[in-house]
Amino acid sequence: MNYARLPDVRQLLNATGSNADDAAIARAIAEASQAFVTGTGGRFVHSETRTEYFSGTGCRELWVGDLVSVTTLKISGTADQPSTFDYTLSATDYTLWPRNAGSRPYRRVILNPSGQFAAFPVGVDNVKLVGVFGWPVQSDQVVVSGSAVTGTLSSDSDLTLTTSVSVEGVIEAGDTLILESEQVEVSNVSGVTVTVVRGVNGTTAAAHSSVSMYIRRYPRDVERAVGADASRHLWRASQGFTEALSFRDMWPSIAATIASYTDPAAVI
Repeated sequence: MNYARLPDVRQLLNATGSNADDAAIARAIAEASQAFVTGTGGRFVHSETRTEYFSGTGCRELWVGDLVSVTTLKISGTADQPSTFDYTLSATDYTLWPRNAGSRPYRRVILNPSGQFAAFPVGVDNVKLVGVFGWPVQSDQVVVSGSAVTGTLSSDSDLTLTTSVSVEGVIEAGDTLILESEQVEVSNVSGVTVTVVRGVNGTTAAAHSSVSMYIRRYPRDVERAVGADASRHLWRASQGFTEALSFRDMWPSIAATIASYTDPAAVI
């Protein structure tokens, strides 16, 4: 998953007039994105739908990492590594914290006093949470000459996205596009033809007929930090310093950004 866009890094490198180095830039962005995830202890990731299991401790509060939304929350009546989950909680049984998360994820599930359970029962992996984990999706609608662009994928296996107008220079390789409830990753753009990888980030591939398209974005400070580090790596390589990409000797501005995304629960 790329946390910076190809045109932004091109601009940082003053390489906006040519795409000859796009493959090298794309690799640097991918490496810088992975370095950002590594630098945060694996915490900062794209949002995806998945199932997670947690162990109840007899408390009302349960730390769940980075959570965007809950699909189902279940508790087992068996304490030790259960295979079935007997109780399904409703939205009135719990509260997500912090209430004012805004553009950031929730971190805890807190049981309401009037709900089914006063506390999460003690057990091993006895709480099952299906939901969207990571960070809330931010996106920009794809627009050309002031008009929204639409896209079509004829089936759930079609790898060629056909757009209503040429999107060269607007959509780039490495971008993630959102079409209805599906996300696809762009591997190549040629006029109105966009080659994609289907159903990324835990989404399900489906047919789409002339639907609005959005480019998946990330917090702007993350995009700036990853773009700066990718640019730094490419500049060093051009000077003969080809050491592996690392945050160990990061610029202060990159260090400050990565520190702001460090998981406080990891040290509790």
